[in-house]
Amino acid sequence: MAPAGPFVATHFGAFRCVTRGGRLIALEPHRSDKAPNRLADGYIDALYHADRPTMPLVRREWLQHGPKASRETRGKGPFDMVPWDHALALVANEFDRVRQMHGNEAVYAGSYGWASAGRFHHAQSQLKRFLNLAGGSTSSVNSYSYGAGGVIVPHILGSDYRASYSACSTFDGVADHTRLWLLFGGLAGKNSQIEAGGIGSHDVPEWLARIAAARVECVSVSPDKSDTPDILGAKTLQIRPGTDTALILSMATEIILADRADMAFLDRYTVGFAEVRAYLTGAQDETIKGADWAAPICGIDPQDIRDLALKACSTRTMISVAWSVQRARFGEQPLWAAITLAAVLGQIGLPGGGFSFGHGSVGTLGLPYTGYRGPAVPQGINPVDAFIPVAALTELLERPGGTLAYNGETLHLPDIRLIWWAGGNPFHHHHDLNRLRRAWHHPETVIVQENSANALVQHADIVLPVTFPMERNDIGISPRDRFVVANRKACQPHGQARDDFAILADLAELLGFRDSFTANRSELQWIQWIYEGHREHAPHLPPFDRLWNEIGVYEAPAASQWRSRVLLSEFRGDPVRARLKTPSGKIELYSKVIEAFSYDDCPAHASWLEPEEGTLEARSSQYPLQLLSNQPAHRLHSQLDQGRTANAAKRGGLEVVRMSPQDARQRGIADGDTLCVFNARGSLLCSASLSQTIRPGVVQIATGGWFQPQSDGVDAGGNPNSVTSSIGSSRLSWGSAANTCWVDVKRGSRI
Repeated sequence: MAPAGPFVATHFGAFRCVTRGGRLIALEPHRSDKAPNRLADGYIDALYHADRPTMPLVRREWLQHGPKASRETRGKGPFDMVPWDHALALVANEFDRVRQMHGNEAVYAGSYGWASAGRFHHAQSQLKRFLNLAGGSTSSVNSYSYGAGGVIVPHILGSDYRASYSACSTFDGVADHTRLWLLFGGLAGKNSQIEAGGIGSHDVPEWLARIAAARVECVSVSPDKSDTPDILGAKTLQIRPGTDTALILSMATEIILADRADMAFLDRYTVGFAEVRAYLTGAQDETIKGADWAAPICGIDPQDIRDLALKACSTRTMISVAWSVQRARFGEQPLWAAITLAAVLGQIGLPGGGFSFGHGSVGTLGLPYTGYRGPAVPQGINPVDAFIPVAALTELLERPGGTLAYNGETLHLPDIRLIWWAGGNPFHHHHDLNRLRRAWHHPETVIVQENSANALVQHADIVLPVTFPMERNDIGISPRDRFVVANRKACQPHGQARDDFAILADLAELLGFRDSFTANRSELQWIQWIYEGHREHAPHLPPFDRLWNEIGVYEAPAASQWRSRVLLSEFRGDPVRARLKTPSGKIELYSKVIEAFSYDDCPAHASWLEPEEGTLEARSSQYPLQLLSNQPAHRLHSQLDQGRTANAAKRGGLEVVRMSPQDARQRGIADGDTLCVFNARGSLLCSASLSQTIRPGVVQIATGGWFQPQSDGVDAGGNPNSVTSSIGSSRLSWGSAANTCWVDVKRGSRI
């Protein structure tokens, strides 16, 4: 028998859709989900929101004048509704004009991740397949989440470690073998509630309970005591944000000075320790990088640093670094420093020891995994060589014809005439939004495929309305999750919204390559093709017809369900046979490759570098508070900000800024006051929330509030990226450096 109601695969879990009169009215978590995430309820509000674009929209001035329309009024002018055939003709003609007159590198395919948990209707994949078949486009690499790590870690561990989750041991090793768990950046429970490829059950809380029951000692290094779940009973070192590198290096120094470094491990498995030791012990610059050096930088008692260092080398220690730590100026360094400390301890490759990046940063990192991997929508080959690291978007738009130093290369910045975006929201993800908004005026045309009336839609020329996951068929399947979800359409698209695949297929027909784009497959045939590709690697998966028509949600059997992992265990077992894909075949504590780049913002070994913004001398200056802009607990990035959970977390319609009572008293601020948070880059409105858990001198605002700049420039939407800097972490990676940001706050709605 068919299921009573179809399931939908979301970033928040697998849910059964309950409809009435063709409308979605409820989402029921799958029975196997151990800790359901109710954020998905926001879909019910978003589906039928009054501002949802439900038919194509064209900015009135662009509709009248085409690409010759004023760009300065983009983001301000009214839109007109047009029929689908008219909208598609406008898009096809404009795309063809740009590629014929300026070449395909003048098109920027700005799509980004998290658009869909379903593997077929993944907007970025669909758009890039379309554009690659049509001659290509300028593209982006890396991510905002772990941009620094995605570039630095392959230099240290080899090219196999480009993905963050490939540098993460599983939780069972922590529970069974770790005695001291160091959590740099904490392990925020909200982050493990989501997963890009969908998630069938939220298992991290159960694993943390098992770790707590094993009496693993946990130390959280974070400015915010609430960054670690209470169940772990963690001691918190309330570090000054952005100084983790200094703390980690000082611990390594104390271990070396105590003659406790594992020289046998360092000699056999690493290169460059002599240079690192010279730096740490002061032989290089006469400054010993020990506890007394780090204490005033980090704001931590030097004896606490010494005690932690000696404890780490006296027991099995796991060093975990959250993704958030590297989203700062010189964000490569804490990751390199963590590997260096782990190498000094000599526990890399041992169960429960070494280092891991990203434990708990999303719902499946750290979990034992299935490991089967099949095809996704093939994007093909991009004929255009031009690309940027994703966090350099503003530089791309501001400096046409310029260059950008990146990872040893000099990138050419094309003159972008057309931005085409499907999935993701740059007016959430990107930094210094006022600068981006000015740079956004450069292209002649902006095309957006979107299902919500966010700031990206407001800053578009042509808007093509698209569906939500429950308005289409799809498949939720991932090698990092043991569940497979048959995502069957639960309700008809609202208004005239259409799938990205259907939109692009019709555009491909207008441009003469529909058969190539669709591969002569229908939506359901594509879904089955993806599933069968996974089934080739996992024969326990049921036949597609049975999954689709009977089961709905399939859970892998226990025999294939758990695959534990100890990071670098094979390398430790045989460093010759399992040599790393680095120049030396070993862990590179000192990189001659990076040395040859001659970047003063990324030296050849892990180093402490003082950020230009917020130096020790400037911390009592015009902007004395450091802003942390972490991921929200009440929405996913900016998704579902119009939903019930996000709205319930606001106060009087405003986003919340958390600050210490001490900082509030100094400014005459009471809990619930409306505040203006500001610096030279911009300002935003928030409601004050006084918190005993956050370090004095630090304020915190969750990302994702919809950017709503007012006529005076103040962002009423409370997006912290109104004030963050768009400077990259370094020239090596150009990763996000959002957490290196200093502000002040003032009562009232104006500076």
